[in-house]
Amino acid sequence: MFKPIKGWESSHSISKEGQVFVKERMVKGCGGSSRKLKEHFIKWNYQKGYPTACLYASGRMKRYFVHRLVYETYVEKVPNGMQINHIDGIKDNNALSNLELVTPKENSQHAWRTGLSKKRIGENCSTSKLKDVDIRKIREMSKSKHTQKEIANTFSIHETNVHYILSGKTWSHVT
Repeated sequence: MFKPIKGWESSHSISKEGQVFVKERMVKGCGGSSRKLKEHFIKWNYQKGYPTACLYASGRMKRYFVHRLVYETYVEKVPNGMQINHIDGIKDNNALSNLELVTPKENSQHAWRTGLSKKRIGENCSTSKLKDVDIRKIREMSKSKHTQKEIANTFSIHETNVHYILSGKTWSHVT
């Protein structure tokens, strides 16, 4: 079953599973001539791992996330500040039964709880100034009787960071 997409009723419809259907219609070509556009399904593109669909009609074009089209067509417009969550965590499972309206915080918690988001530690953390090799060097320098202040100056970090590294509070995964 397909239902017309709000705002695109005369040209596009969508199934509860996220299949976007383009209705047969007359369209104007580049030179002003008209041609018959056959009915067809839209092939998804992907943005940030999520399927998108470009809708074209009456000289306008807009790209939508497919999960938002499904939700807004069959349930309601997504209120400002709210997000659509994929319950099973699979980004291209856009079945209505797999979608739920959540706050950004709930969406983030779901991602952590299901393992979709993973904590980035050590050199994999985007804010890290140090690499694993630096941590090993810091530990070697400490064994060679360098002060924490000297080590901190060498690596342009705070002495507290050196203390945390040496005590195992941070970077304990590096051996």
